[in-house]
Amino acid sequence: MTSPTFGPEHAKSLLFGMADIFGNAAGFTTKPDPDVLIPAFESFALDELLTTQDNCPMVVINGDADVHVPIADTTVFNGRPNTQVELIPGGSHCALNKLDQIMPVMTTWIADALRS
Repeated sequence: MTSPTFGPEHAKSLLFGMADIFGNAAGFTTKPDPDVLIPAFESFALDELLTTQDNCPMVVINGDADVHVPIADTTVFNGRPNTQVELIPGGSHCALNKLDQIMPVMTTWIADALRS
């Protein structure tokens, strides 16, 4: 199980519109050159965590039209213990353009998690 988002094959396309966000998260204090940012970017990969099955309860929601995160980085969580995965048709990054669909999922998940 691997996460393609933070691999070198996806790095340049993910940086579309997100270079400053990732540069900031990677600790850069000025806008980094992509050749410097891409190697730092790979440190965000969660591949090692995905090899275990001892995760906390999770709800994973994303849109199937996300320009930043490949669908595989959402569906990689299918079948994990205590995990609900929702891939929203026509949804953008984080499916924010489909709030009417994701809000009931999130509020129901939170209520169920608090009851357990």
